[in-house]
This record gives sequence, structure tokens and C-alpha cells, in this order.
Amino acid sequence: MTQRTKKFSANDVGAVMTRVVRHVEGQAASIDTAAFGGHYARQRMPLPEEYGSERNLSDLPKMAPQIMRIFKGILGSYLRYKFHPKAKKPEASPAFLTQLETFARQNGAVTIGYAKITPDLIFKDFVVPHQNAIVIISEMRKELFNTAPSVESMSKVAKAYADTTQIANTLSSYLRKHGFSAFSGVSIGGSVDHTRLAEKAGLGKIGYHGSLISSEHGARVRINVVYTNIDNLPYPTENKHDWILDFCAMCNKCIRKCPPQAIWQDPEPDVDGRISAIDNTICGPYMSANHGCGVCIAVCPFSLAGYEKIQHGFIVAQAKRQERSKNEKEPHHEQN
Repeated sequence: MTQRTKKFSANDVGAVMTRVVRHVEGQAASIDTAAFGGHYARQRMPLPEEYGSERNLSDLPKMAPQIMRIFKGILGSYLRYKFHPKAKKPEASPAFLTQLETFARQNGAVTIGYAKITPDLIFKDFVVPHQNAIVIISEMRKELFNTAPSVESMSKVAKAYADTTQIANTLSSYLRKHGFSAFSGVSIGGSVDHTRLAEKAGLGKIGYHGSLISSEHGARVRINVVYTNIDNLPYPTENKHDWILDFCAMCNKCIRKCPPQAIWQDPEPDVDGRISAIDNTICGPYMSANHGCGVCIAVCPFSLAGYEKIQHGFIVAQAKRQERSKNEKEPHHEQN
């Protein structure tokens, strides 16, 4: 009798997680300041696990600890909806915000920023408790991508999701302790587009590979949000990282290295009218079947060489191009 290899469907975990997250963040509808996705809200893309790829049971023990940490973090977010004290203060002093940022870094955040959540950033049929967002970033270590795509790299990415959810829970408790209303977001499958929210907060720029490129760790970051009633957050008026897309247009390394060729050479509007360079109908299923992939993040120069080095090289190259262009336009005078 032939022994059959036992399989489990990643869809099982993904489906449960999706239902749990929807239930947890759906509690926001009971908050009197709740905001819903607007007319232009887009559908949340399926998680890689929701595509239903099968994996050997031998993968499960390596993933289980981080999956349990993620669910523990989700439970923490849920409890903050069920037990939330009435806010005493609507505004924070600059000194408190400096203190908050220090506290965030002490508890694992690489950096934090601030953004106003507009209806287009909330996924369709989702809801948030406040439109004021404190956006946090955590690092994914460089060496974890050395084997991507693999179960080892996927488990480390899951760790980053768990870490970022834990940081959000810690910050929301800190804010409540100081008299503010705060609810921690779920870092995976949440109510808002975390990547676009972080870009709006000025924490980086979305590269051709669809991930945020930050000045601290390039594309090796994960993002989460804390929703708060603080209505005088220092929202940025510009994004100093806009030059990154000009670099992406010249680099194209993620395009060349993408295993399923899911990254376009020229960004174009996606189904929701937003500019994108990713074909999610190709990327998502491939990620599901190949341990979350991560090759584009692994090969991104910002993840390897670092932000400052690339920016310096880009500025020098731009200056040389401008000088050559200037010389080509200047008339040449013949010598007698």
C-alpha cells in the first residue's frame, strides 16, 4: 500500500486568520469616530495563504511559533476594543510625541510617522476607529532573505509581522495610560493599506516591487498602525523619498530577478486606478506556492547596499548626466 504524504492547505490558516482579523477590526464600527472605506476604496488583496497552496506538514513546526505569536497579537488588539477607557485628551504636546517616539524605538520600532487616514486608504467593507494614524516600522534582518524563497525565510517574515503587532499593542497601551484613545492595528490583513499609509507618513516610497523602501532598512521592513484620537499629529507636507521611483526606473533589478515575471517595466494603473508595477494575479499565487517568495526584497539594492549609499550614487550620476546634457546642447566654436 502506497503511503500518501500528508498535506495541509495554507488556505486553512489564511482563511481563519482573515475571519479573525475581520472580526477584531470590525469592532471599530462601534466607536463613535469610526471611518469606513469610501467610494474609491479598493478590495484588500488576498493574503498569500488564501490562495490555497498545499505544503508538507513538515513545514508546520517551523511556522507554528510565529503563527501563535501573530494570533496572540491579534488577541491583544481585540482586547483593546473590548476594554477601552474614555479618552481624556484630544491633543498631544510636542514633548509627549518625542517621548512617544523614544518609547516606540525602545520597544522595537525602527521609526514611526504620522498620517491622516482618508477613505481611499481603507479597504472596501473595512472600518477603522480613528482617522489619525501613528505608523510604525519594524525591521526584517538581511540574512533572513539569503535562502528566499524558503520556509526559513517565510518564518522570519512571520516573526516581523508578530513583532510589529506586539509593538502596536505596546504603544496603544502607552497612549491610553497617558489619557488618549488608541487601538492597535493588525499588521497582516488589516483594515488599511499599510504600505500606502507609510508612504503618506513620509517613511519611505513604494518601489516597483510594491514594498515600502525606507531610509533605515530599505525594503526589509514590515508596517503596522496605531489608531488614535490625537488630532494634532505632525503630518508631513512632503515626501523626501520621491526620488526613489527615478532610481527604480533605471535599476529594474527586481524586474529581472522576479521568478514569475510579475513586475512590469512601466508602472500603470491597476484595477483600482492606482499606479502599480505589480501584477498581483501572478505575484500572489506564486508567493502562496513558494513560501511567500521575497526575492524582490532580497535583491533590492536598498536592502543590500543601504539607502544613503544608493542616494549618494544616484545624486552623483544625475549630476554627471545633467553635465553631459548641458555640454551636448552648447554650440561648438571652430578654432581658426
